[in-house]
Amino acid sequence: MMNVEAFRSSLKKGVARNNLFKVILPSITTNQGTIDPSTMNLMCRSASLPGRQMNINERIIGIPKPEKVVNGFQIDDMSMTFIMTNDYEAKRYFDAWTSLTMNFDSYELKYKFGSEGYAKQVTIIQLNSRGQEIYECKLEDAFPTTVNAIEFTNEQGGVVELNVQLSYYNWEGRWINAPDYAI
Repeated sequence: MMNVEAFRSSLKKGVARNNLFKVILPSITTNQGTIDPSTMNLMCRSASLPGRQMNINERIIGIPKPEKVVNGFQIDDMSMTFIMTNDYEAKRYFDAWTSLTMNFDSYELKYKFGSEGYAKQVTIIQLNSRGQEIYECKLEDAFPTTVNAIEFTNEQGGVVELNVQLSYYNWEGRWINAPDYAI
């Protein structure tokens, strides 16, 4: 039987809201100069915190009773959606970032690492209802792998959105205002 007071007590700090987040994107330097994406956080309509899928194998030692053991992990790409402004800031930013991966005229591949490399850090932060940061996730060596097409329609009052997909090497999470029981 559920104890109503215990449930109410567990909610004393509130419920996490999926619309309280911010995304910190890296500055991108191209031949035309440096693009500062600091205002794009305001236009980020959706993002996700990454997860990990554990790879397993079955092993048999001694008595033939299979036992599952972890032998690695996989991470999925993550996507973000941006509301487009009339200056197409998000489109210009991600086009500039993808141009760091290769020269689209000569098809020459560029370097992933280093000062001119395309692998960058992206940070996603969960906020509480008071706007305080509670959890931070850093995507290591992230870069855009898909900048989706922009769809136009005849709908009245429709808003243009850009969806991008990022690949990354790994991610690291950190509690900023950690509860007592944090790992």
